[in-house]
This record gives sequence, C-alpha cells and structure tokens, in this order.
Amino acid sequence: MHLFLTLALTSNAMALSRVEDLVDTRLAPKISQLSGVGLVTISGGQKPAVRVQANPTALAAYGVNLEDLRNALTAQSVNSARAALTARQKLSDQCRRSAAFEAKAYKDLVVAYKNGAPVMLTDVARVSDGISKTASSPPG
Repeated sequence: MHLFLTLALTSNAMALSRVEDLVDTRLAPKISQLSGVGLVTISGGQKPAVRVQANPTALAAYGVNLEDLRNALTAQSVNSARAALTARQKLSDQCRRSAAFEAKAYKDLVVAYKNGAPVMLTDVARVSDGISKTASSPPG
C-alpha cells in the first residue's frame, strides 16, 4: 500500500522565497527522516537566490575582469554558484542559500587585490536578494 501526503504552505508574514527556503532546509529533511518515508519532493514556490549585477565600468577601473569576479563568487558559495554572462556584460549569480546565505553575506567579499588593497564586491557590483529563475520540479 502506498500513501501520499501533499502539503501546501503559504505565509502572510514572510516572502514565498523564505517559505520555500524553510521547507527545503528544515521541514523536508525532518519529514524524510520519518520511518517509512521513501521520497520527499518539493515543487512550486520560489527558490531564494543572491543576485549580483556587475558594473563593467567599475570592473575596468579596478582592473578586475568578469572571470575574477566569477571565481570569487564561486569560492564564496559552498553550493557552487551558477554564473552566466549576459549580452550586456552583466554577471547574474544565482546561489541557493541557507539562512546565512543572503546578499549581506556577499557584501564584504574580496574580489581581488590591486596595489595591495582589497577590491570589494560592492565596489564593482550591485548585490541583492532575489529569487532563482530556475523552476523547481520533481526529479524525473
């Protein structure tokens, strides 16, 4: 006999991306530990992400290239940042995050050192919290 349980969660007090994050990092792992549970799948919602929009003029002024920026972001992300360069020379970084994995965690990130001084991410890019553009779907 197979039993299926479907939960629908929403909140008036927090953003849907925060609800998704809590379900993904706290609720789903607990449910999967219950005896007899074979698979926990999360679908719908909005996965949180950190957005980084590079400023090409600032990058050039500091002598930093997009590859330097991508490497710094990837090193900062324990979950392997997915970065893509768009046609307008902007770097869009989407990183899955936990409670501590928010835009504020990136603001003090050192991207490079030039003339012995650190070049901070905020010197060359705009950093903000957002949602992932990757749709969440069950494995298949």
